[in-house]
Amino acid sequence: MKDDGIAIAVAEHLEDTLKEENTEIILGETDSLSCYEMLEENDFVILIDAQLTGAEAGTICVYDLQDLIKNIPISANQHNISVIDLMKLHHRSFRGRLIGIEAEIIDFGLELGDTLTVQFEEICKKVKNTVKEMILEE
Repeated sequence: MKDDGIAIAVAEHLEDTLKEENTEIILGETDSLSCYEMLEENDFVILIDAQLTGAEAGTICVYDLQDLIKNIPISANQHNISVIDLMKLHHRSFRGRLIGIEAEIIDFGLELGDTLTVQFEEICKKVKNTVKEMILEE
């Protein structure tokens, strides 16, 4: 997965810290259905995922979950269905955000690429601070 695994790596790294904030961590990897089924209607959902937008690798962007549910078409491939696709398919509205971490290398491999490896601690710090801000706002 190379840089596509950045979200899992960050979530695992921050798991203990975020649990102290009374935040439940669900590591979904490729099992979107199980993640979706664990969500309750009144949950504030924070998704973390890799993205490829053309921005500089390691850049973090935050998106409103409601906007994504409304505006992103459902994946045409049932094998790549996302949590957001499932929310849209089942007409369930969740409050929350998506934290996108810009990837550089999407390829086969078990480790992050060099750029994200060097930036890893800083990415974790930014994600942690972003999540804490969201929790305070909520």
